[in-house]
Amino acid sequence: MIPVNTTTNQNTDRRRAAYTLVELLIVLAIMVLLAAVALPTVKDLLANQQIAKTARNISAFMDKARSRAIAEGQFVGIRLERLNTLDPVSRAQSIRIRELTSVPPYTGDASNAFAVLKTNTGYTNANLSYLTIAEFNPFDNALLAFSASMVDPNAALQINDATQPGYVLTPKSEPTDDASAPIRSGDYLELPGGRLVPFKIQHRALNAGAGIPVKLFFDLSEMKTAGTKSFPAGNPIFPSGGRRIKYKIHRRPVVSTSAPYSLPRGVAIDLNYSGTGMKGNEFAPSPMNTDIQAGANAKPIDIVFGPDGGVVSITTAYSDVPSFPQGQVFICLG
Repeated sequence: MIPVNTTTNQNTDRRRAAYTLVELLIVLAIMVLLAAVALPTVKDLLANQQIAKTARNISAFMDKARSRAIAEGQFVGIRLERLNTLDPVSRAQSIRIRELTSVPPYTGDASNAFAVLKTNTGYTNANLSYLTIAEFNPFDNALLAFSASMVDPNAALQINDATQPGYVLTPKSEPTDDASAPIRSGDYLELPGGRLVPFKIQHRALNAGAGIPVKLFFDLSEMKTAGTKSFPAGNPIFPSGGRRIKYKIHRRPVVSTSAPYSLPRGVAIDLNYSGTGMKGNEFAPSPMNTDIQAGANAKPIDIVFGPDGGVVSITTAYSDVPSFPQGQVFICLG
């Protein structure tokens, strides 16, 4: 028998099965190249998935508020908070959404409180002649009288042309009612039959005589209303003494104490490109340096749902007085 040295053959086989350093470097270079090509695609895919998930969460948050408005028969909404009101970039971004909860309707401070509806004959201005007036006794409606005293007495009672749907009760100038007033222009008056109409409140001095009523102006011909419309449309001619009615004033909702929804890191709402079907960029803050330094025109965005589940008002960056949107509301994420 001839002995065979197997050790040498095994080492030779191992050397033949191994890769050279050059081959390993080539493979490594190919892998790095493929990763470099695929990484942006994967990164974009993950970012798109994150944005899509955030959009679904925002939609669910809004649906929750809308469902509450329908279930409670009240005004409920959401608030888009700005990241920073003084920084030019941050004031156009929102990363936190809060829920706005309903406030009990105001029905006066006396059990027999009432309103008197009258035809508007005291103003000849074309912007006011089509409106209806609701007058309130200041003693039976003390909270309403107090709110009227907080309106700027030097402000003209101007309301936009009725031919512009959605803007009928938006003042032409800056809002003149105090933001801390318990009842403000843009709140809703509920009429018999359940119809709700937004109103503009007129200034009344707190020490005015008992014979001077509190006056609310509203447009019964305006199509943008909430609730049922069994109350007569148009602006009817009321008797000389007016028509006495029981009423409710639905005030704008307030910020809820429940936990807000915070957007995930790297995702924000771009308010420069968010808005409604009226203009398209109502949520964008003012770009003027003077406004930025003063923190002006950078208020949070309040979107309010009515008892029927529809959007009844939006408070934008430029005014504390809500506008009444036509068309869809859109929110852009980035």
